[in-house]
Amino acid sequence: MVVMANQWQRITGSATARPNWCWDEERSALLELQANMMSSDGGQLGLWATYNEIGYSDCCSWRWVKCNLTTGRVIELNLRAARQGSGVAWSFNATLFLPFKSLQLLVLSENFIAGWNKNEVI
Repeated sequence: MVVMANQWQRITGSATARPNWCWDEERSALLELQANMMSSDGGQLGLWATYNEIGYSDCCSWRWVKCNLTTGRVIELNLRAARQGSGVAWSFNATLFLPFKSLQLLVLSENFIAGWNKNEVI
């Protein structure tokens, strides 16, 4: 438990234990977003799938994700240049962000966004 607390402090800069893990539907949405962005050839979001596969399922601790420490909800996604190196245009699908009920900040700059897809039902 001390090791986990030390890791949490290193990640967040806070020694306070966080009561909640990320919500299952938000973790699933992050993985769906990752698959959508990566399907356009490239990017660094593959880390999310790797985290999930190795059992590191607390998406609040994943790179580029920030959660509310009380609710465990995703409040920030800083995906600036997450598709760096791709060079292939990506079509934005806003419905991928619907599961994030408390999202306050979304950064998508430098991701070669060429346009958007017609909204699809998730």
